[in-house]
Amino acid sequence: MSDIIYEEQGYILELPINGTNYSNNTINGGITSKTQTVIFCIVFIIGLIIYNGCILSLFINKKVPRNQRMIQTDIIRDRRNSPINFNIEFNPYVSNIRRNPINVEYNPIRDIIDNVNMLREEYNEYKKEQEQIIKILNYETPGEYIISNDTDEICPICISVNDTCSIKLKNCSHIFHDNCIKEHIISKHKNNEIPLCPMCRTPIY
Repeated sequence: MSDIIYEEQGYILELPINGTNYSNNTINGGITSKTQTVIFCIVFIIGLIIYNGCILSLFINKKVPRNQRMIQTDIIRDRRNSPINFNIEFNPYVSNIRRNPINVEYNPIRDIIDNVNMLREEYNEYKKEQEQIIKILNYETPGEYIISNDTDEICPICISVNDTCSIKLKNCSHIFHDNCIKEHIISKHKNNEIPLCPMCRTPIY
């Protein structure tokens, strides 16, 4: 014999005719109690995951300083807004430095810095020589040019006959080859010394 069905306020109750306890099979228009339990569990798990994620983000934000977070945010924003792709992973120098951050022996930047320092030193030396030459050129002629083809005088610096154009110093009248006395003057200026006559030690200027 079929069960007696009562419908009241949206609940459908099926009562067995034999007098046994009834069971609530459907609730609220067809949603069973098992389905409601499953939905409740899913919602609870999702809420728990969201809660744990919020707690984890707060913990991470506390560990990272505020200034560092702002810098990281600015870098990410600049990379997104820039038309250039800043992917430096394909750069062999950068990747090599990342793999060997402590062992600078294989770091090419060290060689580049050494080369730059060496070039700087060479340039400074060259600049000093130029300044000395300019000073010498700005000086007046140390003496009088003479032609000594007819004399047998020997240049005291190179110990050879004055058969070319020579200079007679105006302060002491000693005669030297033009190139010899100029090299002597340049060497003295390089050493920040006063150029003197190689023979009598009289100041040339």
